[in-house]
Amino acid sequence: MRKFEFFILCCQLLCAISVFGQGTKQSSAIEKIIVCTDRSVYCVGESIQFSAELLKMTGDSSSLESTVLYCELITPEGYRATGNKFLIKDHQSAGCLTIPKEIVTGYYYFRAYTKFMRNNGPEAYSYSLLKIINPLKNDVLVTLGTNNLPGYSVVPETGSDNDHTIDISTDKSIYKTRDTVHLKVSRNEPEIGDLKNSSLAVIPFEAGSSAFTIVPQPDIPLVKEQFYSENRGITITGKLLDAQGNVPIGGALVNLSIIGEGRDFMATRTDSAGGFYFSLPYYIGKRDLFICSAKLPGKEPKILVDNEFCTQPVHLPSPPFELSEAEKVTAYQIAANALVQSAFIPDTTFVTEEAEVVEKPFYGTPSEILYLDQYVQLPTLEEYFNELPLMVKVKKRKGEKYFKVYGTQNALDLFDPLVLIDYVAVDDPGKILKVLPQDVARIEIVNEPYVKGSQTYGGIISIISKRGDFAVIDLPSSGIFINYRFLDDNSKCAVIQPADNQLPDTRNTLFWQSHITPEQLTNTGFVFTAGDTHGKYEVVLRSISPSGKISIAETMFIVE
Repeated sequence: MRKFEFFILCCQLLCAISVFGQGTKQSSAIEKIIVCTDRSVYCVGESIQFSAELLKMTGDSSSLESTVLYCELITPEGYRATGNKFLIKDHQSAGCLTIPKEIVTGYYYFRAYTKFMRNNGPEAYSYSLLKIINPLKNDVLVTLGTNNLPGYSVVPETGSDNDHTIDISTDKSIYKTRDTVHLKVSRNEPEIGDLKNSSLAVIPFEAGSSAFTIVPQPDIPLVKEQFYSENRGITITGKLLDAQGNVPIGGALVNLSIIGEGRDFMATRTDSAGGFYFSLPYYIGKRDLFICSAKLPGKEPKILVDNEFCTQPVHLPSPPFELSEAEKVTAYQIAANALVQSAFIPDTTFVTEEAEVVEKPFYGTPSEILYLDQYVQLPTLEEYFNELPLMVKVKKRKGEKYFKVYGTQNALDLFDPLVLIDYVAVDDPGKILKVLPQDVARIEIVNEPYVKGSQTYGGIISIISKRGDFAVIDLPSSGIFINYRFLDDNSKCAVIQPADNQLPDTRNTLFWQSHITPEQLTNTGFVFTAGDTHGKYEVVLRSISPSGKISIAETMFIVE
């Protein structure tokens, strides 16, 4: 038993070091995001295609870097219209952000940042100024502007890096609709291998995009907060406070359950300031979470979860919304195509009836499973535990009932078991024993010590309800449900030509490739099909240098 106690102690120490490492501010490193969007003029309902590069400006190159990118569409006053999270892999990220159909015409900003960049405030983020058109509303976005207000100035990130000269050309200057267009990229000097990456967009004339550096005015106070690098997945942080929300509760156990697909459980203890920190898997889409504290006698704690997106105020430049004559033509074409596409292109989201996929729980294969319907129904769960030859019995300790898991390892006597109902931890045996047996499908038991994060349990008792409704149990009062957004699914971001030639080809962005390596820039050809919209088109190739400068190569063609 002493050997096992030492093993458990080592595991807890290693987990504590791991969590501490995740929660250590890497003040020596400064991250920077360079973002290129496919264009700067959009219609509501369209998707903003983007390519992002993560640069580390200072610090130890071997230190851990962020793997989650936060992208938002905001007004000049910082109100968020939409946002999502994207995976950063090998310093790169790409995806799309759909513009809500209900917003009005006006200037908006596409901004991108990592959670670690939030330590330096919104001026450290990447911004792209966009013009968004809503043809179905006459309203124009009205903002306070920046005159006589503390705010930020905008400095364009121009293509001032001339260390690399790249040419891009088309095989013809004029095409018919549905013609095949061949692009050729070539360089004018021997070496371009030190470029980070490039992106290529084929867009309507006068719809090119620009990136900006935001410079805070001297009278803008920087809100001092501490955020940690998300290098092991998306993180959730928050605080555990007393019932009034004033006094932090330190050293308390906080449980988090991922409900449904990808179900998982994790636990951590709060620090002296009541703060807690969870590192979640790289899941896609939205999942339901339940966060609660363990039972605290005499206390009714309150859980506060930090906002996943930046909430610091900003006042970005907002000039009167105007379109040049050329931009009016482009905006009309873009809006018309978007409306036609919404009418003719069917919704690609389908609901299919598939057989339920039975996932293994986070604890793997149980040691024992009790299917209640295989036995004569007994009045209470306690009778199932005590009358049947199970690895679990209900005992009494100081007049209070508790669960005891039996097995071959003496360490089961050292720790209380983890008791779950539909993968949500419930540490009040009285509530569990009030569950009606007819609401329970099965009980899974693990009869060996289980280490999860920094916590060790004397086995696991997992109760699965028939309807997935927690068997109508009274869950911990401190708990909160969150429909949490994980990473975005990039599979829906491709620019695709309609497969049916009878459908109108209403693509506004004819071609988009988010990441092109330096090797691909060496006399590489790109092929795409012209759409059904007549007019001028720009081919824009943006290349990022190691210093973060953007070089731009452009050409033009006509579809008639």
